[in-house]
Amino acid sequence: MLTLAYPDERRWLVTKVRTMGTRGELQLDGAMSLVNVSVDRLVALEQSWSRFLPDSELEELHRHAGDWFPASPDLIRILSLAVAMHEQTNGWFDPSVRASLERIGYDRTFRQVADEDRPALPPTPAPGLSGLTIDRVRGMVRLGHGLRIDLGGIGKGLAADIVAHEAVFAGARAACVGLGGDIAVAGEPPTEAGWDIPITHPLTGEELDRHLLTSGGMAMSTTLIRSWRRAHEHCHHLIDPHHGRSSDTGIDAVAVAANSAARAEVLAKSALIAGGVMGRMLLKRAGVVAWIVQGDRVERLDFSGEA
Repeated sequence: MLTLAYPDERRWLVTKVRTMGTRGELQLDGAMSLVNVSVDRLVALEQSWSRFLPDSELEELHRHAGDWFPASPDLIRILSLAVAMHEQTNGWFDPSVRASLERIGYDRTFRQVADEDRPALPPTPAPGLSGLTIDRVRGMVRLGHGLRIDLGGIGKGLAADIVAHEAVFAGARAACVGLGGDIAVAGEPPTEAGWDIPITHPLTGEELDRHLLTSGGMAMSTTLIRSWRRAHEHCHHLIDPHHGRSSDTGIDAVAVAANSAARAEVLAKSALIAGGVMGRMLLKRAGVVAWIVQGDRVERLDFSGEA
C-alpha cells in the first residue's frame, strides 16, 4: 500500500482518524486548530457521500430516485467528477457497480462482510451513468429509478484532495492526507525534491519503490485486501462493470501518481480491472506514473511525458 512519510525537518502535527470505512492519517505543518477543522471536514464529506450511513446525502438521493434532488456542492462535485472519470476511462470506472457489489455480499461495511456458504446472486452488468443527471446551475441532481451509486474509492481520493488543499488555503504551510492508501499533498513540500512516498506490497509490507511527489496525489488499488468468499467463489470489491463480477486479470495491485488523489484512485482501479494491454493503454493515455504488481514482480511505468 501507500504510506505517509514522516519528515523531521519541520514540526508536523500527525493525527490518525477512522473515516469512510478505512484508517486515515493527517500530517499538517500548521496550527492545531487546522487539524480539528480538517477532521470535521472529513466527517462532513463522509456524511455527504457514504453508502454505509443511512442518513447520508447520497442515501437520501437514492430514496428520491426519479425526482430532482437539491444537492450540496460537495455531492455535486463528486458526482460530476465521477461522470467525467467514467467517460475518460471509457467506462472502466463505473460507480453504478453498486448493485453488483451488493449481489456478491458487499452490502454492509467491510468489517461486517463475512465468508458464507450460500452462493452470490447471479451477476449483472453495471447499467452505467446515463440515468444520472446533474444541473450544476440549479444545484440539483436526478437519479434514475433502479440506478445505485457507490462513491467509495473516488470518495476517499477526493476527500484527501479537498482536506489537504483546504488546510493550506486556511493557513497551513503544508498538508499531507492519507485515506486507505490514497494520498494527497498540498503546500510546501518537506524538501525541495518533494514528498518521499514509499510504495509497499499490500500484503507483505515490503517496499517496492519510492516516489517523490511535489503536488497532486497517489493511490493504490488492490484485490488482495478487501476479499471474501461466497460458497466456492472468491470475491473482492473491484468489479468489472461489463459482467458485474470481481475482476480477474491476474494483477494484484496498481499504484498511480497523478495530479490529484481522486484521479490517481480512479486510474489505478480502472487499470487493474481492465488488465494487461488495455490497462497499460489507459495509463499511457492518462500520462501518469504507475506501478503494476503481479506476485513478487513490480513494473514501473512512466508515461508522464506523454500526456
